[in-house]
Amino acid sequence: MCLTLKLLQIQPDKEIIIEYIKQEDYKYLRALGAFYLRLTGSAMDIYNYLEPLYNDYRKLRRRVKSGTGELRPAITRERPGRLADRSARGALRAVRRRGAAQASLT
Repeated sequence: MCLTLKLLQIQPDKEIIIEYIKQEDYKYLRALGAFYLRLTGSAMDIYNYLEPLYNDYRKLRRRVKSGTGELRPAITRERPGRLADRSARGALRAVRRRGAAQASLT
């Protein structure tokens, strides 16, 4: 969460965040970029850049209340608008469905 707060403070360009998401070597950097895009991106950005992450089956370690860690999939098979709803303690804004987002562009 500290890195997310720092990204929110410096507000990097969208191209930098997309590079975070596209690189495949560091799974936690990729997850940070996906979470930041989910917080700040438009509906179409979320669908275009986060949907390909469904093919990444690596797991992330999360700390639980007992102090130990557990491995969980980074992305669950829900619609992309609900991508990070479970990974953060706070509630995230809802993302419009793909059809409605595409219709608003035309």
